Amino acid sequence: MTYHLRLARETDTAYVVTTFANSFAESAMVAGAASGLWAAEARRVLDALRAEGSALHVAVYDGDDDTIAGWALGNPKTKTLDYVYVRSEMRRHAMPGSTIARELVAAIGDVQRVTFKPPKGRVKIPRGWVFAPRFTIGRGAS
Repeated sequence: MTYHLRLARETDTAYVVTTFANSFAESAMVAGAASGLWAAEARRVLDALRAEGSALHVAVYDGDDDTIAGWALGNPKTKTLDYVYVRSEMRRHAMPGSTIARELVAAIGDVQRVTFKPPKGRVKIPRGWVFAPRFTIGRGAS
């Protein structure tokens, strides 16, 4: 399947919040915490980050601009990647030498910081990037 990137629309928000909540709940940062909080917190964090200038980019299937293959949230001014998510069936499915995640991160710009660790057993934070956590569940973006 082929895809292209675009800025997110409001109609993309429900999917982004659901996948953000589900994948964040698996992250090493919050392993073992109660999961019932994630959907509301994911929406609150997403809204707070966008209000601070983070952009939400989505990868959508060619011919179906409403089906999201992946998304990334990041702030180009602070060179920060807040989160990146790609559907499991689309991971590693991209142009030769690339991945959807890499293309989404490139759309944000020259990323040098990341605010979330990937879920256990998945990709690692690239060398040269700084892990700078900034969220506390129930207290908001700081």
